[in-house]
Amino acid sequence: MPQSYLLIGRGGGGMTFEVDYWPASGKGWSVHVKFRKATHAGTTGTLQAGECAWADRPLNAQEPAELLLQSHTKWRLERVHFAASSKVLTSIAFEGSEAQKARDLYSWITTENHLFYVHCYNGGPSMVITKLGP
Repeated sequence: MPQSYLLIGRGGGGMTFEVDYWPASGKGWSVHVKFRKATHAGTTGTLQAGECAWADRPLNAQEPAELLLQSHTKWRLERVHFAASSKVLTSIAFEGSEAQKARDLYSWITTENHLFYVHCYNGGPSMVITKLGP
């Protein structure tokens, strides 16, 4: 596995959360979080809601503005509720031995202005999360 680095984000601000299931590939469930790239390092204290940056610098043009949390079958989607009239997600539940990771990530990105930390590496189309927390 490539070396991971600390990425700092601030929840809300239009971040999106997408859950996929890929049984044929053997990857199981995955969560994709799309964000805006900050124009400064994450440690400056000036991240806006919906932005992420490396602790020591902003993301560059070749680095994706998407996080990826893979389950490797250690967690799965249990339940989703949404308001049919507005098509807005009202709750989501995960289960499995590592479900807390998916729960935490969902909570962090949907809480406006919540500062969060993930360790990840550039996996091509997404920043692959290896650890949640500082």
